Amino acid sequence: RGFHITGGLGLTYSDLLVRDKVQGSDRRLGKLLFNPNISMDVEITPNLKLLASGSLVNNLGAPSSIYSGYIMTDYRIIGSRNGDIAHGRYQTYSAELRYTDALLSLFGSVKADYWRSRSNLMYGTEYYGSLSRVGTYNIDNLSQGWGIEGKMEKRFDAISTTVGIPVGFRRTWMDVLRQEEVMPVSTWSLPVGLEVSSRLARSAFLEYCIRYVRSSSSTQDEAFSPINALHQRLGFNFVFFKRLTFNISGEHYLNDAITSGSRNIFFLDAHISYKAKRTEYILEGRNLLNTGTYNQRIWSGITNCQYNYLLRPLSVMFKIRFSLGA
Repeated sequence: RGFHITGGLGLTYSDLLVRDKVQGSDRRLGKLLFNPNISMDVEITPNLKLLASGSLVNNLGAPSSIYSGYIMTDYRIIGSRNGDIAHGRYQTYSAELRYTDALLSLFGSVKADYWRSRSNLMYGTEYYGSLSRVGTYNIDNLSQGWGIEGKMEKRFDAISTTVGIPVGFRRTWMDVLRQEEVMPVSTWSLPVGLEVSSRLARSAFLEYCIRYVRSSSSTQDEAFSPINALHQRLGFNFVFFKRLTFNISGEHYLNDAITSGSRNIFFLDAHISYKAKRTEYILEGRNLLNTGTYNQRIWSGITNCQYNYLLRPLSVMFKIRFSLGA
């Protein structure tokens, strides 16, 4: 009668052998891990449905005792881990309301979730001039966060267009270890978007989406400058004789916190395909503007990180796809 519930219990037995060649000792640890989960589906009305779920995952891992890192002229980082065995527990809960009205062509959803993670080890960074060292420490590590997101979608049959507005908010709390000092950190992000899909003609279709994200991080004593990022995508699809299709799409990225390189990045891709019975021939062109780099800047705890990626230059590929089935 519109109510459905499912539950499960996963059992995992982990047998770990830690061989420390530096100390000349071996340790063995065996443990049975219980991972329960539950989900519920309730039909409140013919148009309104409630979905809820929860799960708990325990894990047991042995960080390897290795040396790794990069030593370069202008950037140095070393990563090392001790022989302690990591015990972790991750739990997550979510609830979602979905609304569907086929007569009005109106659809909507609201989802809230909460997660909590606990471990017996904490990763910390120590700085020695231009050298940074990442290691593990026997400090209880707790992080948690919650989020809410929703989307409203409406179909306009008169103009063959569907419009959707997604929006959300997320917040996390964690502890960051810097110079042997534990610092509580809070981060938040606010994404807002717009999605439009339309049929321009009998064989022509348009898709457009834009997403804006504002994010920031703060400690007990200081709030850091927010980062504003924007992503846009515009695509056109053309279908001829039900066998020949042509697609062209462009993307634009903007990040106002980029300090080196371009804050605005543009991409252009295109492909054409032809289907003949069980075989499809595809000619694909990627990065037609020959964009050389992709720049990204995000908050990671109290650290503002910028990543600069070298991209594959303009390329063209011919593909043949076929099906062996009926």
